[in-house]
Amino acid sequence: MTMTTLATALTKLHQRGMALIVEKEGRTLFESSASGLRAWVACIAECGDELRGATAIDKIVGIAAAKLCLVAGIVEVLAETASEPALTLLREKGVPAQARHIVPHILNRSGTDVCPMEKLSASIAEPQAFYVAVREQFTNNV
Repeated sequence: MTMTTLATALTKLHQRGMALIVEKEGRTLFESSASGLRAWVACIAECGDELRGATAIDKIVGIAAAKLCLVAGIVEVLAETASEPALTLLREKGVPAQARHIVPHILNRSGTDVCPMEKLSASIAEPQAFYVAVREQFTNNV
């Protein structure tokens, strides 16, 4: 695996107008302009085991997205913005992670409270169980 430089990865993210790009061995496995965790849920459903060993380039990585990276088998995470808890979790699990901006928590869209998905992830410690809960929530709230 080659370590992608943060600046190069984020330039690619912005040039393509994406919120998430997942790459492996020089090819793009998945990309989405959708914000939030919907892109991750779609990515895991669409790509499955092919994600193992891939690099994620993500606009925003909170603890919720970090847990989904672990479920997917991502081996490197590069982010525009990441929360301290997300970076800590990834690094503790042996996943190198870098971010241009590091924040204490990921906030909701209006910036008034912690993101609802971050709250949900705090209540479900195990990444696979969290993925199942998020997938079900998105399925039920189409």
